[in-house]
Amino acid sequence: MKTYIKVVNALNKVFENLVVAVLTLLALVVFLQIVTRSLHISVAFLEEAARYTMIYLCFLGAAVCCRRGSLIKVDVVHDLLPPKAARALEEAVNLVSAVFLCFALYSCCKYLPLGFNSDASSMKGIKMFWFYLSMPLGLGMMLLNLVANTYERWKGEEKE
Repeated sequence: MKTYIKVVNALNKVFENLVVAVLTLLALVVFLQIVTRSLHISVAFLEEAARYTMIYLCFLGAAVCCRRGSLIKVDVVHDLLPPKAARALEEAVNLVSAVFLCFALYSCCKYLPLGFNSDASSMKGIKMFWFYLSMPLGLGMMLLNLVANTYERWKGEEKE
């Protein structure tokens, strides 16, 4: 399992670098869009490129945040419960999250091949597959991170 954790951490480093690159690309695309619009020049692919980079940013960023425990959560009930009950609630939430991620990952992988049949509307020659790929990448990494976080939490409890 130590190897699994090392692989997941290495993948997270790659994802963190991808998030930085995609965020930089998004800023550049939006800047170019502002400049071209202020010059009354219509560049259709810039709007679409901004949309797709934002989608990639959301899925890749969510995967990185999952590993860090930085995803948004409502923990009012968790904080009111005694430690053992809070732990049970946390495990139940992790189980439901894992089931959801598996279902979502299966669903988007089922439709992923459809992206080979169509081009992006204003970016001819670029298959929609590359934009659809953001979903299984992000969801799959979130699932790997959820398993890694759960294992580390269990391992930490054994030491106590």
